[in-house]
Amino acid sequence: MAAVADNFVPVRQMNQLTVVPVRGGFGREVENQANTVVAQIARKLGARYQLLHASDTLSSDALQSVLNDPAIKKVIDTVKRTQCLVFGIGRADEMAVRREFTSEQIKSLETEKAVAESFGYYFTREGIIVHELETLGINFGDFQRIPNVIGVAGGAKKAEAIYTIARLKPDLILITDEAAA
Repeated sequence: MAAVADNFVPVRQMNQLTVVPVRGGFGREVENQANTVVAQIARKLGARYQLLHASDTLSSDALQSVLNDPAIKKVIDTVKRTQCLVFGIGRADEMAVRREFTSEQIKSLETEKAVAESFGYYFTREGIIVHELETLGINFGDFQRIPNVIGVAGGAKKAEAIYTIARLKPDLILITDEAAA
């Protein structure tokens, strides 16, 4: 997603558009945080943006508390009305490590044959959800409902994950590179 933002070339000013992150942040690199990517894309489009100031790895109790915050609620309400989603497609094993899963959780994903991760869901090659994170923002039902969906992934190692996610939404638009293709 950060590469998409870096290479984004606007064709016109879109001051009626609002860009929002559909998930909270995680990881340690600020350049790859959802809020950073959203702000960068919005600036290039001449669009408005909203930020989601919350971690994507909150405990269940903390998540429920955060969802009552008016500023967070406003962003989540916007996310639920979105008409276009741009999201990353990841390998299940790599995303589990990035999200600092325990060795038992990683072993469980391997046993369940998870190959892909997107928006906090871990899928088998057949598209079966084998693990779901309780997170802010978008859920699988939202993904299915949103009419314009653009998946982003690159590298030959992500080919199986791309194949899996693409099967979940036949009209998915894919941004990828030659190695993955």
